[in-house]
Amino acid sequence: MENIVFYVKYKVEEVNQGYWEVYRRLALPRQLVAVYFFAFAVSFGFVILRSGLLNLETGAIVDEGRLVLSLFLACLGIPSLAAGLVGMALYSVVMNSFSDRPNFHFPVVYILSEQGVSISFASGQGTMEWNNLIACVETGRYFCLAASATDVFVLPKRCLTSDADVEKVRHFLVSKVRTYLRHSGIDPVINYESARILAVEIDGIVHDGAAASNDQVEPEKDKEAVGLAVQVIYQAGEVKEAERLFFFRKRMPVLALFYLSAIGIFFPMAFVLSQIWGVEHLAYEIFENYGWLFLAMLPVFFMHALWLYAGTQARAAECEVNQEPFVFELSEQGCGVRAQEHFAMLAWWHFEEGWETKEALMLLFGRLGRAMYVIPKRAFPDRRGLAFAQDLVSRKLKKFKKLEE
Repeated sequence: MENIVFYVKYKVEEVNQGYWEVYRRLALPRQLVAVYFFAFAVSFGFVILRSGLLNLETGAIVDEGRLVLSLFLACLGIPSLAAGLVGMALYSVVMNSFSDRPNFHFPVVYILSEQGVSISFASGQGTMEWNNLIACVETGRYFCLAASATDVFVLPKRCLTSDADVEKVRHFLVSKVRTYLRHSGIDPVINYESARILAVEIDGIVHDGAAASNDQVEPEKDKEAVGLAVQVIYQAGEVKEAERLFFFRKRMPVLALFYLSAIGIFFPMAFVLSQIWGVEHLAYEIFENYGWLFLAMLPVFFMHALWLYAGTQARAAECEVNQEPFVFELSEQGCGVRAQEHFAMLAWWHFEEGWETKEALMLLFGRLGRAMYVIPKRAFPDRRGLAFAQDLVSRKLKKFKKLEE
């Protein structure tokens, strides 16, 4: 199948509405359910323990009418109000998506191919394989490709040429994305703004049969590409050492915070609930009666961290045994990785930070930098190539640390 090209000059409402449709489908329901049940627990506990409408010792009802009304408010009214307020707050945050994402303020080119989605922003280019997209949400006016509930690429249908093109894109995305959600209403009439053209050139590559906006897509008459390609065949211990460093510097602090929060959150919650419910010394009673559970959680947390570390080391060892050559392509646009017939290019804005050790350059990407590329220094052809990579990475990444001198 020929590649499908979208050339998009975004309107503010398109980005905001597209992000909201994805967030509403993928994240909002479970958040509202959590808020609802928390508000229900707090308000129900208040009615039973502190309102005085029910005598807990005898089980006698002091005022049946007021008790029924209070229970109705506690079970339905207050939780619904809390969920509604949280929903409105989240809506206002998500509907500022255009302002929070400067990349969408400039024209964007999307290329849908068998391999994935290539995205050309003003700040660089990236390629995302289909298995990295968790869902596609189709509305009456947009196709919204979601890498997560808060990382969305909105493809307006107006950038196509006809209803037949819309149907073609729909069938293609259904075959490529594992979760496809389509709106249940009637499709509105689309005012198509695109004219059929023979080809569009992006970064020197000509893509046939593209759909592009009436505003012409200017081919990049750009400068000669400046970059460096480095082939890496990992040696024994290189991936394991990088994973060890990554685990203790990146994952372990997050795990420690999670463990402390899991233990520590009970006491402030108990204090707040004791004030609402009118049960004094609730936190003290919980610790006195169940304190041994908190102490018993410490070795559980330790074993959990040890299990995660052992798992990362085992996967690293397996990668070193079943290794294949990787080619890292470093350029002003981003960092590309080629493995056999597969190729992926990530623009520099995908990367959270970079680390330099005595032996390697480590590029951390993804949400909170939870994945990484490891490029051993020995793989560079000479000192000049290494100096080029060090300068490029230090300029392009917001955070760049030298961990060992």
